[in-house]
Amino acid sequence: MDVFNVCIICGKGRVTINEWYEESPSGPIKKSKTACPDDNCQEKVDEMLLEKTKERARKEVARQARLAKIHEKQLELVSSM
Repeated sequence: MDVFNVCIICGKGRVTINEWYEESPSGPIKKSKTACPDDNCQEKVDEMLLEKTKERARKEVARQARLAKIHEKQLELVSSM
């Protein structure tokens, strides 16, 4: 058996937990959820992915705030003309 999906922490082959199909315009797509066979390692992976998700959300909020400030300055410049 070829293992193409390995754990990002321990390097063990991940096991398939669930498989399902989703419809798309080009036909059904097979999706699957995998996990590390070591439960403690999987908890670390889950925590790491959660932190990355929070960081992306924090960066997006900061980006939106910067864009709002730029837009506000542009409006001030236009209204002062």
